[in-house]
Amino acid sequence: MNKELDATARMIINRSRPLFLTYGVRTMTMDDLASRLGISKKTIYQYFTDKNDLVNQVFHGILEEHSCEVHDLLNGEGNAIELFLNVVKAGTERLKEFNPVVFLELQKYHHESWQAWSAFKQEQIAKEITSLVQRGIEEGLFRSDLNIEVAINLHLAHMDLVTLPEFIQRINLTAYQLVAETMLLFLRGIASEKGFEMLKNYKIPS
Repeated sequence: MNKELDATARMIINRSRPLFLTYGVRTMTMDDLASRLGISKKTIYQYFTDKNDLVNQVFHGILEEHSCEVHDLLNGEGNAIELFLNVVKAGTERLKEFNPVVFLELQKYHHESWQAWSAFKQEQIAKEITSLVQRGIEEGLFRSDLNIEVAINLHLAHMDLVTLPEFIQRINLTAYQLVAETMLLFLRGIASEKGFEMLKNYKIPS
């Protein structure tokens, strides 16, 4: 594709993203997208094989953005708890964009996007959080007797749990609030006395 075509494809991806995240992937048909984007459906098909291809491109971009954001945060200043809270805050802010049903739709109907999300959690997030937990132990902020493998897998399980629409509805919190509360509970569970003191006065952003 030439630069002009690339720009059109990026426009389609960028403007489809909030529609998918707000209304759900299945709700937005290609006809709906074309109408809302002010282009013909034929134009969309010039750049994307089908709706699944467009969905994959949208969520690939989301994962790339989040990956870069987390990398920058973890290389910033602060101790392990401060960095962890920064990452959690960034993740929960991003989650505000999502209708919770989107995760369920990806799992059921868009396997490539769901597998990319699962791989992202199991590979990049697990690796980065492991490094952060090890740093926290060295800083005396996390328990020295902590089983790191158990802690990381618990963290990943929390991430799965808080994306389930039925769980969010049962708890009666927004997805954003639920993630923040869950991650704070996780941090308090792995914190040393020194780390717990640091967390005592931490307030979840509204």
